Amino acid sequence: MLNAHKDQYLTGLSAGIFPEGFAGEFIAPTIPVKKDTNKIVAYEKDHLRLPASAVGDSNPATILDFTSNELTYTCVRNALKSLCYKREIKRADNPIKPIEAKTRMLTSMIQLWREYQIAYLAVTSGNYASGMTSSPTQWNAANGTGNPISDVSTAIAAIKANLAGLPHGAGKNFVGVVDSDGWKQLKDHPEIIDRTKRHQMGTTEDSVAEVLDLKKLVVASVQYNSTAVGQTPSMTSLWGKNMVVAYVDPNPSEYTATAFLTFSYENQVRKAQEADPEGTWVIVERSIDVLPLLVDTVSSGKISGAYLLSSVVA
Repeated sequence: MLNAHKDQYLTGLSAGIFPEGFAGEFIAPTIPVKKDTNKIVAYEKDHLRLPASAVGDSNPATILDFTSNELTYTCVRNALKSLCYKREIKRADNPIKPIEAKTRMLTSMIQLWREYQIAYLAVTSGNYASGMTSSPTQWNAANGTGNPISDVSTAIAAIKANLAGLPHGAGKNFVGVVDSDGWKQLKDHPEIIDRTKRHQMGTTEDSVAEVLDLKKLVVASVQYNSTAVGQTPSMTSLWGKNMVVAYVDPNPSEYTATAFLTFSYENQVRKAQEADPEGTWVIVERSIDVLPLLVDTVSSGKISGAYLLSSVVA
């Protein structure tokens, strides 16, 4: 029989894993900045004291003075590049697109690094103020142990106690982040099932958020390959088996109260020759810093606008 067909690449189709399920952007909103390092005015809690303001008609008003403190952000430049050789580009069969493929891969690595920075800050118990972390009874959907509704309620109450009252309409600006393992035990937990059934809701991220009194519940499903180059890949969760509850101002501006912010300076994807006759360099870079803005004191920098529930599942 004649060899009438030779296998070729299918067009319009290729296989690859590119990360999704990022959660960092939901608890640490990004604001663009014009300088890679600068200061932020931060007001302490002196103005939250009850003043001795009663004076007689002929007496002058009580004199008070206030000082401001400052936080400093420093955006760290993360830059990666990969060379697309001229012959590689010229010989590429459809659907192989060297420049596009390498751009996607480099961008994924930069995105993973940003998520890692936020997750590491948010799930490290030593970063939190006193009373803003706990290790509750682990949630187990099979036997109904643990009490996720009470645990999240405790977290929200602790954050509220640090906010000295919430702006009108802001009581629902609480965002929860849980990884895939936590979400599995959460959505199937008898407590959650009972509440969603009672209110005739399906068990979705939105309905569970409603039960937990959160504005949004984010399932952080993103993972990274934690092995060295050349070793068998091993995928690891960036957020671990924890849950983070944070107060998030959706529109941070002057006098903002929000748990975390991401400061972003000159992020770009570039394709440049860089005086290289061999081909085109794809360069992806991002300069960011992630800071807690709601802290117990500026000098300590301990997080008070978020709460860490550690090891909520086995």
